Amino acid sequence: MIALTDIGRIAAHVFDHRAEYLGRKLDIAGDELTVRRIAEVFTAADGIPTRFERPPLDRLRAESAELAAMFGWLDTHGYRVDIPALRGRFPQLLRLETWLREEHER
Repeated sequence: MIALTDIGRIAAHVFDHRAEYLGRKLDIAGDELTVRRIAEVFTAADGIPTRFERPPLDRLRAESAELAAMFGWLDTHGYRVDIPALRGRFPQLLRLETWLREEHER
């Protein structure tokens, strides 16, 4: 997950340093949390109890093969981003808690 603001900041940095990034792939993320941790963060941010419930893959498959395939892939592989390395290069990356707090203050 990544805040839109961070995408813009990183894109601007890449354009300003295009020679460094030309022909390279850059995986980006600001935070990597389990769905249960995301629910905890939302609960802490707004005080409204939040929970995550996902139907079993067999039921998802019956409703949407694509959705079941996506969740199956997330369960077995998932996204892999070196967030500590990204934070070293882009220390302003927002964590979900920070993003929620800043959005609430607006």
